[in-house]
Amino acid sequence: MKCSRIIFYISILVGYGSSEENRTYTLCNEIMAYGKRLATFLHDLPPNQGDDFVRDIRVYNAKMREFREIVKKDEENMQQELTYLLNDGYPKYVGVEVPDEKLKESLNWSDRDVERLKALKRASYLEYGELV
Repeated sequence: MKCSRIIFYISILVGYGSSEENRTYTLCNEIMAYGKRLATFLHDLPPNQGDDFVRDIRVYNAKMREFREIVKKDEENMQQELTYLLNDGYPKYVGVEVPDEKLKESLNWSDRDVERLKALKRASYLEYGELV
């Protein structure tokens, strides 16, 4: 993982690699950043920010779909980027368990909102699973 990042940053510094390759690494980094932010959110549960959280999950899932489509188009040449994402891109927030009542209380959510979160978590897990 660290080696991949070092290679990535060196390639940017020396101008090695195509703009498409740089774009996919940027996308990988965005996915990882969103994943970390989502996990942190569930640990902290900032009051009344559930809408922002749901929006971020949707963005995360959309970026995973975009990356998956890029990989599908050129799987043979995308192995380095795929390995880079698979090493640290797992949707960690999916594994963070928060009692439904705590979600409802902290985020001012209803049962429907909690069910929507569970569906979005499943979607994140499936998007990641498509890459494995």
